[in-house]
Amino acid sequence: MSKIKIYVIHKRKMFWFSILFDLILKADLTINHMSHMELAAKVTMIAPIEYD
Repeated sequence: MSKIKIYVIHKRKMFWFSILFDLILKADLTINHMSHMELAAKVTMIAPIEYD
């Protein structure tokens, strides 16, 4: 899994995003066979994540 998921889970208020990330991950890897880096970039553009 991408490190982004770890950061998201770390933030309690953003925990819901981990579920969304899983759905996008499975869908994109199944349909487009994208790499983790490409997927991470796409997800980050869809829902920017705050880094502390």
